[in-house]
Amino acid sequence: MKIVADASVLVDFLIGNMSSTLDRNEFKSIDIYAPDLIINEAISCLSRLRRNEIISNSLYQDSIEDLTLIPKNIISSRTFINSIPEKLGNISAYDAAYVCLAENLQIPLYTTDEKLSKSAQKYCEVKLIQRKV
Repeated sequence: MKIVADASVLVDFLIGNMSSTLDRNEFKSIDIYAPDLIINEAISCLSRLRRNEIISNSLYQDSIEDLTLIPKNIISSRTFINSIPEKLGNISAYDAAYVCLAENLQIPLYTTDEKLSKSAQKYCEVKLIQRKV
């Protein structure tokens, strides 16, 4: 199975916050694609979680290390730079990069962002992953 995972799904996976909608073992076996910006977005989010003491320093370090392996298929945003502006409106340029990648590869986009999920449905299949409460 191939998917595009946005940073929200990747970070939830890294910190063990996946809901029953997507099993952790299943996620490990999926062929994950993402635009290159996912690394910086994930590091930013993980740093904020650590700063706010939502995750431990140990989990932060483990998650950063895991980013060297997941996702395996990082695609340059330059590949679809001309498609991003047409997707803007209700979503950011960052989110539009995930949508463009999913659309170009014709594979589903996984996100925890309900707003992105609704906007992206015009362009690609979207799977909204529920977060643990």
